[in-house]
Amino acid sequence: LNTLPREHEAAGLDLASQIEPLDEDGNRDANGAIAVISIGVSNTFREFQDFITIVEGKTAPSIVLVNGAQAGEGVSKWADPHGAPWAGADAALRVAGVSSAQVQAAWVKVPERILTWDELEPFPIDARTYRDELVEVLRIARDRYPNLRIAYLSSRIYGGYSTSAAPSPEPLTYENGFGVKWTIEDQINRVPGLNHDPSLGPVELPWIAWGPYLWADGTTPRADGLTWDCSDLLRDGTHPTESGIRKVAVLLAQHFLSAPTSVPWFTSTGGPVEIGELPPFAPQQLGDRGSSSDTERDRSDRQQGSRTPTTTSTSTNALDAGPVAPDTQDRLDSAAEAARADTSTPVGLALVVSSFALALILGALALLMLRRKDTG
Repeated sequence: LNTLPREHEAAGLDLASQIEPLDEDGNRDANGAIAVISIGVSNTFREFQDFITIVEGKTAPSIVLVNGAQAGEGVSKWADPHGAPWAGADAALRVAGVSSAQVQAAWVKVPERILTWDELEPFPIDARTYRDELVEVLRIARDRYPNLRIAYLSSRIYGGYSTSAAPSPEPLTYENGFGVKWTIEDQINRVPGLNHDPSLGPVELPWIAWGPYLWADGTTPRADGLTWDCSDLLRDGTHPTESGIRKVAVLLAQHFLSAPTSVPWFTSTGGPVEIGELPPFAPQQLGDRGSSSDTERDRSDRQQGSRTPTTTSTSTNALDAGPVAPDTQDRLDSAAEAARADTSTPVGLALVVSSFALALILGALALLMLRRKDTG
């Protein structure tokens, strides 16, 4: 349980009281918008999309939820002020019909992508690097969204089922939480460069605090009962299935609907709101490879992968060349299936016959060479 120091919580409550509907130029407007944006990777995108479904009808009329997260865009890419993710976030704002001046809160879940255990540095090197990059992301966000007052931070879910062809294995995902923790602590301790209080000088970052903490040690329950089973992740062990997405989305909804620094401006009542009955999950958020298609073999493979570190594959197979998004994986699998010869078609039958004939010719040549050797 993370308990904010009174002074930091008071600062957050003060900023929360200042969040109000704004017009596209950032001026107070009762008919304006309070835009809340997500910043992160593909998992963040899917989780935030389900969060939008869960909180529908429970938010203030002025709330506009903008899903700015993007597949494959880890923290190092967001830490570049000219990086592609920010252009993607701008496009998401345009689609939502709001401006950068109307963005006043953010959910930031933007981990780094490290592919193999061989790339991991001894603790706390990776966690410190992540902290530095996360601070830069928050600084850029504050520059781009001048009215961004509050940002809630989350670290990754469990990564112990991750395979060699997927990003962020353990212990990186666990250590990711330390990077978030230290970032928040640095602002609380008033480390230079992280100021959120205009009375103390130029505002450099939004006020930051923990959003939902998402990591749990696999199937070992946390105090609140959270676990991560194989069925909560796709076969790459990194991207969540429907059940995994829903776990994160529920925790995120509980946070926004109950946190003292969010309920005054976020909820329809201005106070805590119960989630109530969960709506159906929107299946279009996932590729075809959901939890229902996880076979026992897939689960066994991931469990073994979580116990034994693997190295980068040396295969030349395109599917082994690096991490691919689940929808890309599905398209690749479909293409591979289509490429296999179908003997029910004339073309497929011709390929089979041609291969058989070639094998006979090669066999005959080999036999002829052996006979010549015996007679010679």
